[in-house]
Amino acid sequence: MKEYRTLRARGLDDEVLCEFWEKLTAEGVAQMTFYECMPSNPHDFCLWAKGTSQDVRLIEDEFGEILAMYWLNNPLGKSAMIHFCYVRAAFLEQNAIGKYVVRSLLLTTDADGAFVLSALMGITPKVYRHALKFIKDLGFSLFGVLPKSCYFSETKKHRDGVISVLTRENLK
Repeated sequence: MKEYRTLRARGLDDEVLCEFWEKLTAEGVAQMTFYECMPSNPHDFCLWAKGTSQDVRLIEDEFGEILAMYWLNNPLGKSAMIHFCYVRAAFLEQNAIGKYVVRSLLLTTDADGAFVLSALMGITPKVYRHALKFIKDLGFSLFGVLPKSCYFSETKKHRDGVISVLTRENLK
């Protein structure tokens, strides 16, 4: 079984983040991931990744290749919104990486032994069928459509979003 390691963006050199950004951009993954508001250059991506509005993490394999990124934002009690993206080379192992991420997040405990998070939630554009399949494969429950909740800045259009939640009890 492949091993993964989580890297916190705030602790990484800008060079590492810029290289990852260039790969996401070259592969067309950045535009899909940042449909609401895409950073305009590597410097802006680094500022965003190290910012305080979200907690950005990168996933690398045992060979030191960064394969994915996820971030948490909009905390609500012991829940947070989660967002994923992968480089194209990781598409065949995205479920394994996703399971690694959600398990590590939902099974992490604090110094007193209490779970840090109880649930992860998301709003995924309904037109992103591949992403909806991915989150269902991870065990997220799809709760319905939130009309016009996803803004696509490039086309200046709002699209429907699908609300999803994964609790510790529903981990696969």
